[in-house]
Amino acid sequence: MARAQFVVFTYAHPGRESDLAQWYTDQHIPDLLRIPGIEAARRFDLEAVKLPPGIAIPTSLTVYDFDGDIPAIQAELAARQGTPEMVWTDALDSSRTIALLAHPKN
Repeated sequence: MARAQFVVFTYAHPGRESDLAQWYTDQHIPDLLRIPGIEAARRFDLEAVKLPPGIAIPTSLTVYDFDGDIPAIQAELAARQGTPEMVWTDALDSSRTIALLAHPKN
């Protein structure tokens, strides 16, 4: 079994920050936690300490704990996106989403 963290920075469309937060809490995180191999999810408030010029701080950071066959978990996540099993929101500016897979160093 492999372990990894799926780290996602998202941006809300202007004025839709509370809608995005509600969707994450009430819809998206519960949807993802139903995927086998996604063990936990944590959301974080962000505070800018240092940003390059012209870069806006993301609205949200969410870290998901993956445990299992990582490619299979990613494939299932992609297959469910935008279906009734993983409802999407128009509050999210998905063109600016940053998603990273972090593997522990040995």
